[in-house]
Amino acid sequence: MIKMLHRLTEQEMQELAEKLIGMKINKARGYTRRLDPESELELLRVGVGHELLTRYRLPNLGVRVTLVELPRERVFEDGGNIPAFATRKRFEPEFIEARVEPLE
Repeated sequence: MIKMLHRLTEQEMQELAEKLIGMKINKARGYTRRLDPESELELLRVGVGHELLTRYRLPNLGVRVTLVELPRERVFEDGGNIPAFATRKRFEPEFIEARVEPLE
C-alpha cells in the first residue's frame, strides 16, 4: 500500500521551485518524478510559444511542476576545406524556470 504524502504549502512550493532551478534539467526531471510514487508525465519538451515545457502531475503532493527551457542555437565554425561543413548549428536548450502550482 502506498503511503499518502502531505499536500505542499505555498512556501514549500516556492522552495521546491528554487531547488529545481538550481539543478540541471535531467536531474530536475528525475528528482521531480521521484517526489511522488504516483507522478505522471503530462508533457515532455512540448513547444509552447517560444518555450519548451516538461510537465509532471504529482497528485499526492497536490501540485503540478512545469520545467521551462528556452531554445538556443550555438554556431560552430570549422576551419575545414569543405564549405558545406564549415559552419554547423547545434540546438542547446537552456533550463530557465521551474513552475510549481497547485492542482485544481
